[in-house]
Amino acid sequence: MKQIDDDTIVLEWCTEDVLQQCDWLTKEQAQDVLRMCLDKHDCNIGLNWDVIHWISCEMYPKHSTKQV
Repeated sequence: MKQIDDDTIVLEWCTEDVLQQCDWLTKEQAQDVLRMCLDKHDCNIGLNWDVIHWISCEMYPKHSTKQV
């Protein structure tokens, strides 16, 4: 998390984070997951490891060996 100024903070997630949680994805798939997370995340829940894993499994289920 970075503080941009007194009124703004920024949370950062990268493809390495996605790949750490979802090791069956390619880098390009991890990029797709990040874009979907940005577009579809719930502001009441935020973005966390569970959300990343769930979105990854929803987008790429045939590659997943883990349970949601």
